[in-house]
Amino acid sequence: MEKYLINKPGVHEIKLRLAGEGDRLEWLGIIDARKKGDYELNLVITHLVPETFGRVVIKGVAENGARVKIKGTVIIKKQAQLTDSMLIMKFLLLDKKSLAIVEPELEIEANRVKASHCASVGKIDEEQLFYLKSRGIGENKGKKMIINSFMN
Repeated sequence: MEKYLINKPGVHEIKLRLAGEGDRLEWLGIIDARKKGDYELNLVITHLVPETFGRVVIKGVAENGARVKIKGTVIIKKQAQLTDSMLIMKFLLLDKKSLAIVEPELEIEANRVKASHCASVGKIDEEQLFYLKSRGIGENKGKKMIINSFMN
């Protein structure tokens, strides 16, 4: 699995192409936006030929007033029949000052494909934190455990 880390503010443009019949792509993007600033990721995954497989996962956290915008686009060209592609985008906001906008898109020209996307932005689950605290784990350590588990 290929991994990509963003941990500094700025604009990041990534283009992934599946151009060989039977190509497989498993890609993980991590956005660690714990420093104040604007983080932007524009990601395009293009399936050009038949029988390609793509799994792209983007996970991230934002804190200290960081503003994150992620746009992920999966393009499946007309000739890319029998493609199987999924884009997953998950984000945790660690404070009330931070912001995350996630925009997944599908552009499908072929008619025999399996393609999907999902996106979520949330905060640390209070029930998970309560469970850890009830087992004697302090709040700060519990939050770190939840964040590490989410990112891994």
